[in-house]
Amino acid sequence: ESITPTVELNALCMRLGKKPMYKPVDPYSRMQSTYNYNMRGGAYPPRYFYPFPVPPLLYQVELSVGGQQFNGKGKTRQAAKHDAAAKALRTLQSEPPPERPEGRRLGEQVNGRESEEENLNKSEISQVFEIALKRNLPVNFE
Repeated sequence: ESITPTVELNALCMRLGKKPMYKPVDPYSRMQSTYNYNMRGGAYPPRYFYPFPVPPLLYQVELSVGGQQFNGKGKTRQAAKHDAAAKALRTLQSEPPPERPEGRRLGEQVNGRESEEENLNKSEISQVFEIALKRNLPVNFE
């Protein structure tokens, strides 16, 4: 049961209050032209050349977390994301965790309500689900 670097990074970012943003780096902007510039031509007429761009052998992803940028490379887009996440993990794990106000822990309630800071880190679906769970209400997402 191995946890992927992207899942581990998402968990760490939740604790640090940061949001990871993945951006694929367009491989086609770096593709070299296959047009034959010499006048004699080749062994085959141009109509036999493969007309579509071939997928890149190496995918690249740019990951930004809290103002820092990490580049990942891999044979698939997912592998590139994992590579970028692994690089980010190495850097972010060495950072000290953000300080919280004294006497408060994650999930602790103030005046019967969870702090706004904690709710900002949760998705809307998670918040709805938690409130419904506290009030013993069934939840059906359509």
